[in-house]
Amino acid sequence: MKVKLKIKGKILLLILTASALLYSVSIGYILMQSRKIMVEDSIESAKLVAENSAQKIQLFFERDLSLARTLASGLSIFNELDTTIWQQFFMSMYVPIVENNPHIYTLWDSWEHYSYVPGYTKTYGRFCMTVYRENDKIYKKLDRRSLTGDPEVYAEFKADNVEDIFEPYLDEVLKGDYRHLMTTVAAPIQQNGKYVGIIGIDLTLKYLQKLLEEVKPHEGSYAFLISMKGIIAAHPDTSLIYKNLTDVYPDEVKKYKLLDIIKNGKETHYVQSREDNKDHLTVFTPVKVGNSKSVWSLAYSVPMKVIIDKANKSVIISLVVGFVGLLIMVVIVVFVSNNLIRPISLITKTLGRISLGEINEDMVLSLHTGDEIEIMANALSHSIKGLADKSQFATKIGQGDYSTQLELLSEKDELGKSLIEMQGSLIKAREEERSRQEEEQKRVWANDGIALFGDILHRNSNNQDNLLSELLKTFVKYLDANQGAIYLLNEDDEDEKYLEMVKAYAWDRQKLASDKILIGEGQVGACFHEEQTILLTQVPDDYIKIGSGLGDANPTSIVIVPLKYEAGVLGVLELASFNIFTDYQIEFLEKVCQNVASTLSVVKINEQTRILLEKSQEQAEQMQAQEEEMRQNMEELLATQEEMARKEFEMESKMSAISGLVLMMEYDFDGVIISANSKLCSSMGYSIEDFIGKHHSIIFDNNDYASQESYKAFWEMMRSGKSFEGILKRRTAAKDVVLVKAFAQPVFDGSGTPFKVIEIGVEVNEFFESK
Repeated sequence: MKVKLKIKGKILLLILTASALLYSVSIGYILMQSRKIMVEDSIESAKLVAENSAQKIQLFFERDLSLARTLASGLSIFNELDTTIWQQFFMSMYVPIVENNPHIYTLWDSWEHYSYVPGYTKTYGRFCMTVYRENDKIYKKLDRRSLTGDPEVYAEFKADNVEDIFEPYLDEVLKGDYRHLMTTVAAPIQQNGKYVGIIGIDLTLKYLQKLLEEVKPHEGSYAFLISMKGIIAAHPDTSLIYKNLTDVYPDEVKKYKLLDIIKNGKETHYVQSREDNKDHLTVFTPVKVGNSKSVWSLAYSVPMKVIIDKANKSVIISLVVGFVGLLIMVVIVVFVSNNLIRPISLITKTLGRISLGEINEDMVLSLHTGDEIEIMANALSHSIKGLADKSQFATKIGQGDYSTQLELLSEKDELGKSLIEMQGSLIKAREEERSRQEEEQKRVWANDGIALFGDILHRNSNNQDNLLSELLKTFVKYLDANQGAIYLLNEDDEDEKYLEMVKAYAWDRQKLASDKILIGEGQVGACFHEEQTILLTQVPDDYIKIGSGLGDANPTSIVIVPLKYEAGVLGVLELASFNIFTDYQIEFLEKVCQNVASTLSVVKINEQTRILLEKSQEQAEQMQAQEEEMRQNMEELLATQEEMARKEFEMESKMSAISGLVLMMEYDFDGVIISANSKLCSSMGYSIEDFIGKHHSIIFDNNDYASQESYKAFWEMMRSGKSFEGILKRRTAAKDVVLVKAFAQPVFDGSGTPFKVIEIGVEVNEFFESK
């Protein structure tokens, strides 16, 4: 029997049944996906906790590794000083470092005998200086080691010649249960890339133990630290410290190959049942410090029950909300169905057009039923008009017209408010992007400037006059200033020290005439005395003029920066400009002036050392003049022979080192390769047999080389005895393109005729990729 239902009944039956079914399926699917997403989010959260903790540990090591790296770089000039002087000076410099850093247990160095002992030819044997802490007291020790050979750990570090973090070990000073678990961060001391010594800092790991004990963002979670060889360096369960990961978690190490992952500096995570018979999520994150060869790893473990319970709780809440929503929907459908009998088809048609994305003015309904249907029709018409306005508004926003206006349908027009908020967000995002770009430009400007001035300091570290001239000129140009001057402290008269203008740029004659300033006198003297930067934006008329051939005028601002470093103030930099010096420019000046002061202090020490050496040489010459002429001749002959042997050894060492760092080959004037080093062979993917006797175009990127004007010009330069320098594209045996910074130089025979070409190159792919 067929059941006949009225429209109201059909609406209730069909809409409620379909809506309830679709709603239930949607809620079920959403709940399943939400639970899955929440579990995944919790895993990502655990990874983030591990990464943040690993970064804190990395910063802990990086701070001291940077100190070791800085000392190694700065002390590499030791052989420019007398042996007694640099040994006493370096030892006295280590003491305050250990005193002011309680986490440093020992600061030590080691200097290879062959680096400073004349005539010493053995590859082992070293002089060591140690400053260490014991019972809250600082001690110093000097000794000689490795006189019969280098120990294994030191020999490995010496061979690698890169900074490193040593495996954990128990300290050798305290005994018994009070022994600290320690590690060492070390940096090699190099001269022209050659290993000459080491700076080592011994650190106790108790600070890392405290740090990891605070990593408990989830109930039952904990973190621990593992070295590259699997030694547990820190763990909440102190009984596991200094044990190997293989002994503590043998199944996990074998199953997930944890030691290989740690050694290779990779990330991983897995779920594994532990001793409490509960599943734990464990995340391993690498801890990579500087250019260290060693990679440690931080492990973070959290019970899966904590993650799952959190997801289940959210699912239950979502079920309750969904059920309440379903009930509300049923009530609304029953209520609405009573008013959808007569004009339902017209409204349905209009809604169908809307569902297809159609919005037109002819869709506006005109119903006069006098009931709720009329109100619904009017509301629908009002909504259609509002959607049309919003569509036009969104189109203009999409075209970049952020000035367009939208009139809200009412205070409850959420879509309109959202569009207006989107407009505001886009305007804000545009402004933030501009601000970010400005900050990025400032950061890049400052970094480029620091690199530029660092290069100037490095190139002119042996000539104070050239250094100051180039520094001042670069200061004025880089900061868009107009005038500048450098004042240095003159200590010739101990009773009357004063600041002397040693360099000036575009300074007027009146100012140049008064180049002597007492300490505390005027703005320059006050800056030196107070050791603080002074910025003047209201410059007195009689202070200084910036002049040109057409006239002169007062500067808009003047900045005066002290040249200070740890030991005090050496002088003052003064710059004048028609522009206002900004905060980031002043901050940049202060940083660079610290580097300038440090370099000037080194130059000053070098000058004093040079004078002492000259005096000692004069005394030595006077003593030698008193000896017999035959003995003097013999000694000079022996000294000449030893110097020639030493230079020959140094030249062979340098050539060997250069051959290991650059691509080098020789070819005759027909382009036939005579010889090639191993670096070129390995980089290009050929054997030495593939090169010898072949034309050097074997590694050209373009096979049509003979017709190129640049190739012909190259050989004209070689035949005329000129050198060549440029960036060349080379192609390997695997057809990969390699960018090479190449230098070519013709070689002449005894008659002055060029007979072969030596070409040296350096791969610069990474440099151009970074650019």
